[in-house]
Amino acid sequence: MSCFEQRRYEIIPTETYEIIRPCAGCGGKSVFQSTKKIRVNSNGKQIDAWLIYQCGKCKHTYNLPVYSRISIQAIEKREYEAL
Repeated sequence: MSCFEQRRYEIIPTETYEIIRPCAGCGGKSVFQSTKKIRVNSNGKQIDAWLIYQCGKCKHTYNLPVYSRISIQAIEKREYEAL
């Protein structure tokens, strides 16, 4: 028997990530925060999905790709319906 206990932890984020990137509106690096919105575009065979981020200074938006031109069959049905 081992003297070490084995434990399993699950990390659950409570906030979305902030992104530091150049802003086309401000002209310099800015912190982009999530708007907690998602944009989805689908043509029946392929799907695109983006998380929408917004500049903290000028409110310029940036679409962070989640899926880009991926076949709908490659995504689980539950995830597709959630999008």
